[in-house]
Amino acid sequence: MEGNVAFNHWMYRHHFIFKERHGKNVTVQCNLCLPRINLLSTASDSTSNLKKHLQIFPEVRPLVWKYFEICAQDTGSHSALEVQSYMSEAPIAGSKQPTAQNKSPFPVLTEAAGTMLCSTGGAQTWMSRLCQEQALPEMCKLKDLLSQNKLNWSIQIYVCITQSKMNSLIFKFVVEDVQSFSVLEQPAFRKVIETLSGGKRVMSRKTFVARFEAAYDRMKDDLKAKLDTVQSVCTTADLWSSHNRSYFGMTCHWLEDNLERRSVALACTQIRGRHTYETVAVKIQEIHASYNIEYKVRATGTDNGSNFVKAFKEFSSGKDCEVVESHFEDLGSILCEEEMGGELSYFLPPHQRCAAHTLNLIASKDLVEAISKVPVGRLHNSAVAKCAALWNKAHHSTVAADAVLSIANMKLLVPCVTRWNSEYSAVQKVVSLTDSQLTYLKEYVDVLKPVATALDILQGEQKCYLGIVIPTLLTLKRKLQEKISNTQFFSEIIDTTVKAVDSRFKQLFDSVDAKLATMTVPQFRLWWLPESEREHLRAKLIDEVSQLYHHTATSDNTGETANEEEFFSYGPQRSGRDGQQEAVEEVQKYLDGTNKELTCLNEFPGVKKIFIKFNTTLLSSAPVERLFSHGGNILTAKRSSLSDEHFEQVLLLRYNSNICTSAFKKSMNYT
Repeated sequence: MEGNVAFNHWMYRHHFIFKERHGKNVTVQCNLCLPRINLLSTASDSTSNLKKHLQIFPEVRPLVWKYFEICAQDTGSHSALEVQSYMSEAPIAGSKQPTAQNKSPFPVLTEAAGTMLCSTGGAQTWMSRLCQEQALPEMCKLKDLLSQNKLNWSIQIYVCITQSKMNSLIFKFVVEDVQSFSVLEQPAFRKVIETLSGGKRVMSRKTFVARFEAAYDRMKDDLKAKLDTVQSVCTTADLWSSHNRSYFGMTCHWLEDNLERRSVALACTQIRGRHTYETVAVKIQEIHASYNIEYKVRATGTDNGSNFVKAFKEFSSGKDCEVVESHFEDLGSILCEEEMGGELSYFLPPHQRCAAHTLNLIASKDLVEAISKVPVGRLHNSAVAKCAALWNKAHHSTVAADAVLSIANMKLLVPCVTRWNSEYSAVQKVVSLTDSQLTYLKEYVDVLKPVATALDILQGEQKCYLGIVIPTLLTLKRKLQEKISNTQFFSEIIDTTVKAVDSRFKQLFDSVDAKLATMTVPQFRLWWLPESEREHLRAKLIDEVSQLYHHTATSDNTGETANEEEFFSYGPQRSGRDGQQEAVEEVQKYLDGTNKELTCLNEFPGVKKIFIKFNTTLLSSAPVERLFSHGGNILTAKRSSLSDEHFEQVLLLRYNSNICTSAFKKSMNYT
């Protein structure tokens, strides 16, 4: 259709279908006259004939539109409502029903009543309900016309999407699915949206980018304001490489007063060059400073990568947990030190190594080494080799995979005519396992089940407090040791595994902070500690609560009021409880309790604040590892067209939408 035709820009063009143009005239088909085909002609530079056509049916059409004008005024809604009518002069009794092709796929909707009906030929009943909702002369007249069967129609009504609503849906689509902004310029996408929306326009890429960047700025401001109100936070950091790009990701976590954990993403920025320990230190300090949380971070959790380990060893303000593992000198870091002169200094928070990653090292490294040093090592290797052959066959052959599935579900196998040998090979690997190999594998599964369970616990996020680590590890050691007397192959392996737990988690077992974190979890209190250590830790908790009360009293009694209190004296104090005594009573009452629910901490405000202080720290870096897979695959080839800056902004907007809801809603409703 030529762009200079007046019909092309007419606001009511959606009621018609353009057919053709003859010289100075255009021919269109009226949708409101269906199922009767009604072709209309109008001048190419005018729509007056079509306007006159919309004014026909004076007895009915104005009444319907009058009703919806009333609805819009009553509800305050300005959404346009389109009425598509099938009318004829024949009575309903002898009329033909609209064909399936003429039926609208949209639901019937009355905004005033909030009811939704399916438009499947029940138009008369629906219109009767409309008339009952408004006791107006026009509605009564319409009701009379319906009751007298003078009208034959099937009215299908749907909410016509507004431009503002469509813009918000497109914004949500691009952000939540991490789409490339170029999708807004694709003709097919624009055609689909404009067709389904009744002619509304897809915003330009430039308009979207402006709105998107404003939304990101609002999100970051809201996030800063939220973090300003939080006393203690922890962060997690990690590095990824994908599509020849490297990214540094960081998440932040804290506990609300109701002990619910909150998580946000702080960064997912590209880094260039070598991933040296100084590069890591710069990024961590830079991100913390950008959100004004550098003095609130209790610890930063990472995996056991040598660059992270060295960064915190060199610049951390707290003691790090020494884990026994090999270290390799990074040539890039040496060159970087020479270029920078070694004069820069960074200040990082205490380092919290990922407990799940450390335990995984025990299972994948220490355990394998222990098995290789005992006679059962050969049996282990042969059994695992056959399992690996089966796994590889099932992975690379669909026929073998179907065979495994059928065996697992106890179904009869249906051999494949052309690929039967693949199916046979897969089954052969199963039956070729000897009795001793099967016995070994069964014992392997039974003995190492506590390790798998502990890993699942440590990889959690919502309830994975620092105070859970020590009890989890102690329970793991106890369960492993209990199995020694009932094992045929694993007695020496269990001893080595337990020693590896003690070695790799030594600093954690000795950490006072970790013990206080555990002590303030009602599920554990002091029950996990030997009797000889309980009194010392009880005194430490009393001291923490006492300092908390003293700090609170000092904060509440400052300035002019404090000077007056110091001046006036009424003689020796006869009674009164200081912070120390109050702390002793609260801690003792807490330790004597038996309620294991976290909600019981509401009865002990001092202990609750200490719980928040020490259990804010996450014991796993899993949250930052989930950053790239937040709700789906993000680092894929089709997203690589996003610029690094926009990629980070999209990801952070998407990840933080549940926390910074107001900023996200403003962006969705922005016109």
